[in-house]
Amino acid sequence: MAESAHAAARETEWGAYVRRCASRDESGLAALYDESSPLAYAVAMRIPQDEADASEVVLDVYKQVWEAAGRFDEGRGSAAAWIVMLARSRATDRRRSRAVRMRATVQVEQLEELKSSEPNPEGLAMASQSGAR
Repeated sequence: MAESAHAAARETEWGAYVRRCASRDESGLAALYDESSPLAYAVAMRIPQDEADASEVVLDVYKQVWEAAGRFDEGRGSAAAWIVMLARSRATDRRRSRAVRMRATVQVEQLEELKSSEPNPEGLAMASQSGAR
């Protein structure tokens, strides 16, 4: 019972921090970050499983909290649920982005193997100029 009372008090407090963010109160964002960033980080670490990516995700989450606090609706869910949803979404986006970058890198590396033994246009032009001299 004490745990649910603690969770309810935390939700009330975090909701108040989000409202302060909506009012552009930077101390509200700082307090929310201090109290809730371990939760956001834990969620972010589960998805990309990379500390640097998880840290970037957490920064992205609180940037979005700051920008979207005015649109937060406590009737739709708690501040903790909102932060978890943002962290999960940003971490998933980052993981997908990393996968796309990795595929592009592999494709470029494969292109290196396909180099032609024929001279390239630049080489032909330079040879032509050298021969004209």
